[in-house]
Amino acid sequence: MSIVHLLPIEPIEERYSADWRRWWPRALQAEGLDVQVIEGTSMHGAGRGDAIRHGQFLDAIDTHYYKATQLAVAMRTLSRGQIRAGDAVVFLDGWNAAVEAFAYARQVAKIDFAIVLALHAGCWDPHDHLTQCALAPWARHAERAWLTAADRVLVATEFHRQLIEAYHGEAVDLRDRICVTGFPLELDELDQYRGERQPIVVFPHRLAPEKRPELFQDIQAAYCDRYREALTPAIKWVRTQDGYTDKAAFYRLLGSASVALSTAWQETWGIAQLEAWYLGATPVVPDRLAYAELYPSSARYNTVDEAVQLVHDGLHAPPLPFAPARDPRRAWRPIAESIRGVLR
Repeated sequence: MSIVHLLPIEPIEERYSADWRRWWPRALQAEGLDVQVIEGTSMHGAGRGDAIRHGQFLDAIDTHYYKATQLAVAMRTLSRGQIRAGDAVVFLDGWNAAVEAFAYARQVAKIDFAIVLALHAGCWDPHDHLTQCALAPWARHAERAWLTAADRVLVATEFHRQLIEAYHGEAVDLRDRICVTGFPLELDELDQYRGERQPIVVFPHRLAPEKRPELFQDIQAAYCDRYREALTPAIKWVRTQDGYTDKAAFYRLLGSASVALSTAWQETWGIAQLEAWYLGATPVVPDRLAYAELYPSSARYNTVDEAVQLVHDGLHAPPLPFAPARDPRRAWRPIAESIRGVLR
């Protein structure tokens, strides 16, 4: 039987990557796949996120340490014949320099395994941190090499696929290789955090420039100018990263909020926003990005005035029933089918 060799993202408890380390093997095994996990080692210890800079998703140095140690384990596994022709090597973060090492080893050693990449952020997104750090002039060539080597590319949304194809499509033939599967989450684990809705408007994102926390504050100011009730009784406007670094506290906040307000410039899926919606906070999101694909028009705004009105409605109406156009709980099957399609 062919084996799926998973290379996870470093499991950081403050991020979804620790959840993915648990979920992916379990979910793929439930779909009938034989799964082996290839781990790396963090410089900061298992599950540690305290070295992450404010607003960033990963430690820019430790992530490469983790991936380098993961690659060493993977190459040892390959040298022992434990990665065989017909298997699949699945990168849970396809933005990984180890992809070229696997492509090189596969071709030179003539071991016909498949390479699968799950993509998150990249230089194809003009608002992503990588692009803002000016990596694109050289990193786009690395991305194109990785995409060329991949037998299958998994993305969260149609919007995400279009971003990648618009940026790389002329250089890389992605036909029949890029699959829109959704971004898998096991939301039922959050049920324990459901609480009584309170007059709280929550900003569920990291305090990162691409999430535009300053616009959240502009909308708050505009709301207070329009509605005196914003002061009596007090409506709380909370950015989750302001004092809510504990993940359980973060979820309890989402579970008591009435409105989850996003102001993001960059979003190919939006994990925290979907989690907040699932926990009962009415979503208010920009009418663009993946949001236009996932959320009903009644939850989307184009201007600050429209956002203010939607926030007011969300505070005074029953919660919007959770019904995203692409339910993350249903993503495991298309992911498993995409991987199964490249097993020999």
